[in-house]
Amino acid sequence: MSTGRVWPTVALEEICTPEPYAIAGGPFGSDLTRADYVESPGVPVIRGTNLGGDTGLFVDDGFVYVTDQKAVTLERNLARPGDLVFTQRGTLGQVAIIPTAARFPKYVVSQSQMKVSVDPTRADAAFVWHSFRSPDAQRQLLRQTLATGVPHINLGILRRQTLPLPPLPEQRRIAALLDKADAIRRKRQQAARLVDDLVQSLYLALVGPGSREYDQWPILRIEFVEEGIAVLGIDNAVQNRFAWAERRFITREKYAAMARYTVKPGDVIITIMGTTGRSAVVPDGVPVAISTKHLATITVDRTRVHPEFLSNAIHRDPQVASQLQARNRGAIMSGLNLGLIRSLELRLPPIAAQARFAAAVGSIRRLEARRQSCSNQADYLFHSLVQRAFGGRAAAIARVD
Repeated sequence: MSTGRVWPTVALEEICTPEPYAIAGGPFGSDLTRADYVESPGVPVIRGTNLGGDTGLFVDDGFVYVTDQKAVTLERNLARPGDLVFTQRGTLGQVAIIPTAARFPKYVVSQSQMKVSVDPTRADAAFVWHSFRSPDAQRQLLRQTLATGVPHINLGILRRQTLPLPPLPEQRRIAALLDKADAIRRKRQQAARLVDDLVQSLYLALVGPGSREYDQWPILRIEFVEEGIAVLGIDNAVQNRFAWAERRFITREKYAAMARYTVKPGDVIITIMGTTGRSAVVPDGVPVAISTKHLATITVDRTRVHPEFLSNAIHRDPQVASQLQARNRGAIMSGLNLGLIRSLELRLPPIAAQARFAAAVGSIRRLEARRQSCSNQADYLFHSLVQRAFGGRAAAIARVD
């Protein structure tokens, strides 16, 4: 466990290679012409899309290329496997590490990025990468950026950025541990995407165009019931399943005047403003609630239509998608309204088939809830390890396997 020893803090420039341009970047393209760009093979140009967003994982694909001759004149902007690449503008502090097994021996960082070459005799690049992704480092970068009044990170700010520096073997152990925790977290996130793909496949096969009887089913026109204290909005349906987000309430007196907008368990809610076309079923157990103007609410005839089927049809059925696309063609801004929803047509499978689909979705959602709990634990573990590594208790983490 921890010896209580405090690690020294160093500036980034102290642990970089002694070569020129160890920390470099910025504009380079004013003299580039169309002739300087080529199809592969060439030297790839790293852009923001290659930095992996929140994951920080380098995306080694989707490049434009410059000629080898032009790359020679861009020496200060060259990055190599093991280097870190930072965004200078846009998402401040976003950082990725070019893996040692990268596809190319060298890259050019674009105008909005900076590269850092870490001295391997002093620091482990993966450790530095994790350090810069920590909340403490992000706050430090933000404070320095705000102090300059400039909405981007410049080379001076980056050089002065500080980080704790344990002995090199401990850096490697910490980086390896955080790599494992981060990989677990990413796998959990990938599982969430696979769950949605599974529900999509089930919809198409059981109650969608993949069913052999699809063309024989009657056409359904969506109808609204003008009837029917929480207030439901876009955030309750934007994930294509019902989710409590921010809780909003009105007084009972106000509700008395708005009772016609009451939403009941089993109703289908559809987002018609903002992120349009998302839908969810209001679950049992939801207290008395009304919908905002951002939602359309459908009360279904349960002898003919299962709410789970209709909700999924709104955002999964390719026939519905093509109708929406056709009706929005030529519009200044795509969106939904009650008239457009009423005009939608979809095939209505037998209620027994709808029920089988709904039961399968229910089983998947229960498994998903357990997976989400594990995912939350993985997130907590990762952030806890990051805090221990870079938030003042770093000596403890190096001795925990």
